[in-house]
Order: sequence, then structure tokens, then C-alpha cells
Amino acid sequence: MTSDSDQPNPEIMRHGKALLSMDATMHGDQQRQLIDAWVTGLAELVPEAAGQIDWYFAGGTTILLHHGSKEIRAKVEAAIDRILSGLVKHYSPPGSIMRRYQLGDPQPFRGGVTQLPRGAEDAIGGSV
Repeated sequence: MTSDSDQPNPEIMRHGKALLSMDATMHGDQQRQLIDAWVTGLAELVPEAAGQIDWYFAGGTTILLHHGSKEIRAKVEAAIDRILSGLVKHYSPPGSIMRRYQLGDPQPFRGGVTQLPRGAEDAIGGSV
């Protein structure tokens, strides 16, 4: 959602792989602006990642996605490591990091993207 839209980049949403999830309940109405600023900061630290990272809300968490080369993903992960270790204080994340994802890990749910197992919609009482 690092654009003027309230929706994540559709290409990243459809094909991106999760980098991390963070608590999205800490700052109330300001959370969206804080996350946008943080993701923009990541793109400043790794200029090649601009247009390849975006995020979305899911069940009280923020999921950061990357869609691009493994080399750029590795640079983004290294920037996140520097931020979390305190080496880059200006870009502290706006929520507690709950999980870091590796390539190949099962991906978090994405409405309209994730295929549900047969019968799942009936079990939860409708579509998602």
C-alpha cells in the first residue's frame, strides 16, 4: 500500500512472497501511515527494492511482501536485519516483528489470492 491507493500493488499481492509479519494493533488509526513510512524507508535503504515491496493487513498483523529477484530480497532482508539490530535507528518498525519468512515457507493467507481447501468456505460460514 505504499502508493496513493488503499490496496496493495496487485502484482505483489498475487505473486509476492512474505518477508515478515508484525503486530498491527499498536498505533490505532496511525498504523497505516506508520507502516507506509517504514516500507518507504526500506525502499530508501535498498533503492532497487522500490516497487518490489508492499504490505497488507491480515487478522491484526501486517504482512510485508516482496516480488522480485532473490538478490534484491536478500538485500531487503539484510536491511531489516540492520534495522532490528539497532544499526539503523531511524527506521524502527511500527510494530513487534512476529515472524520472519524464508523463501519456500508456507505463505500467510491473502484474501482473493490464497486457495482454500475444498469445503473450507462452508466450514467458516461463507466466502473470504
